[in-house]
Amino acid sequence: MIVLHEFDALRQRYAGLEMRGLRVTVQYKFGVLRQAYDQPTLDGLLAALVVLQATHRPQLADAADAYDIPLPLHCLWRNESGHPLWAASYFWPEGDVYQSSLIVHKRAITGQWSRGYGKKRRLTINKAAGVHKERQIPVAVESCVTGRYHAYCIGNAAAIAELLEACSLFSGRRNIGLGEVDRFFIQEMALESADVLSDGATLLRAMPAGAAELLPVTPPDAPMRVGWTPPQWKASLFSDGWRAGTPLVRAPATIDYFNAFD
Repeated sequence: MIVLHEFDALRQRYAGLEMRGLRVTVQYKFGVLRQAYDQPTLDGLLAALVVLQATHRPQLADAADAYDIPLPLHCLWRNESGHPLWAASYFWPEGDVYQSSLIVHKRAITGQWSRGYGKKRRLTINKAAGVHKERQIPVAVESCVTGRYHAYCIGNAAAIAELLEACSLFSGRRNIGLGEVDRFFIQEMALESADVLSDGATLLRAMPAGAAELLPVTPPDAPMRVGWTPPQWKASLFSDGWRAGTPLVRAPATIDYFNAFD
């Protein structure tokens, strides 16, 4: 892993914190949409906020390996490369979720900025093809009837709350206003490590196959390549495992008695 000295102060501070079971709730503003491609992750959100606080930059330089980013969470397991599995579930909606598609329009830049005006003050850039082509981009979005999503973790409430103060947008496509946050709530709960990994029937977060012994039951599905450590989107950090929402027990097969003996 890549170690940066900018994180040393937070690393020392978080190492001595008391960790307890917590439920972290994000309350979106009324009617707000969020991008629906992936389940929002608590450890990924905290990692991004730690980077912002420690380096005053929105992101780190791209690299194939992961950065060693300290979090105010309990670490359950590390793989042979040192990548951590944090004791944190993903965010799951409270109540019904409605999915739809939002059309994002990418328009050509105006001539005064692109110098696309000719002698007759006409726009000369090509809007039908090339880099300035006008596009309509569909984005999958969702809204929860309550506006609340819950995540479960074992961590330090005060340190997590301090980081979350800097979060006003929590979603993909924040540049167009998706995921506007009203506030976060943190509630202490009696939780064990297994409680943040699964609800007994499905996985509450992505899990690497190497940490299967932490689960009460190994998922019956064959492992696939998944992102399980921050940042979960980085393909170079994928390894064999199971996605969030994977059932731990396979549903029994049903028999169509009317057609079984045709």
